[in-house]
Amino acid sequence: MKHLIMYIVGVFIFSGCEVKNKDNLTMARSNVDFSNYCVGRSSINIPSSYQLADGTSGSFKFNGTSDDDSSIAVVVSKTTMDQAKFSAEINRRRAALKAAADETTDIFRHEEKLAAEAVLFRINRIDDAYVSEINFLRGPAFVTATIKSWDEKFLDAESVLEKFVQGVQLRVDGSSGAFCLGPVSVSGNFSEETGNYLFVDTVQRGNSLNLDIDTFRPDEKISLLQRMSGPDSLLTKFQSDHKVIRAKKTSFANMNGEEWLGSIKLGEPEHPKKFKFVLESTRSAPSRLAPYFHLSFETGKTLDDGNVDKTIISDDEAVRQWDAIVASVQPMKP
Repeated sequence: MKHLIMYIVGVFIFSGCEVKNKDNLTMARSNVDFSNYCVGRSSINIPSSYQLADGTSGSFKFNGTSDDDSSIAVVVSKTTMDQAKFSAEINRRRAALKAAADETTDIFRHEEKLAAEAVLFRINRIDDAYVSEINFLRGPAFVTATIKSWDEKFLDAESVLEKFVQGVQLRVDGSSGAFCLGPVSVSGNFSEETGNYLFVDTVQRGNSLNLDIDTFRPDEKISLLQRMSGPDSLLTKFQSDHKVIRAKKTSFANMNGEEWLGSIKLGEPEHPKKFKFVLESTRSAPSRLAPYFHLSFETGKTLDDGNVDKTIISDDEAVRQWDAIVASVQPMKP
């Protein structure tokens, strides 16, 4: 139950310079630089102390594809690759696939070199269900695109997959008409396109920004404000020591939306309060210029070593920096 509370009321802090106070807490100062990122078909400014984590992912389906056909899952898992590292990663992936097989499931069936920096693997998951994946390089980015198939239709699925890979290119600043996934962009006429992005603060490591974009996803039936502040929210059910800083309808990037900004006090008495800020688009007609856009900012997460980030920030400063991020969101030129 404690983990559920932590998840729903996680915290946001933006980093600048730091100063220690008498209680060994770290006070975040307000001078923050920003870097611009292309995300989906939008752009956003993120504090420069944050880095886009490896593992940016998405899913795509070509327009006109049957509902029964698989989406293409994409992961940009590494962004500092060269040819030697690519070959080593392919060898590692091949060995992992072969080791996972038994007599009836996950059987490694086929490998094909499509180009100097692109390799196809085909895995027979069970019975007539297959998974085909292409691992390839785009500049220094290692990308994996995967598609499922059934009824011995893996060749057709792999043809679709190869067509998709041809549309994945190293992103160039100023390019338009494509869907950005970290350092790469995806071009094509799609009926499904999503992106999931995680930005992690390299200075205050307990802070993160999470962004989900889905071009054609309809709005949630229960709105953000209802989920966060209604009678069924975890904050209400558990009667946690929380404060709603701001909860209102808003607009950004030529879309309507809702935002919920709050803080909570959890853990030991000496731990600072935590922030969670959330922004979600609302639109009557989903489109490339009006995607589902869900941005959340959390601070004070427990670190890998078990320690708690003790950075503190005022409500006013947290809101000011959040507003700067939200105001920066803009649709890219089609």
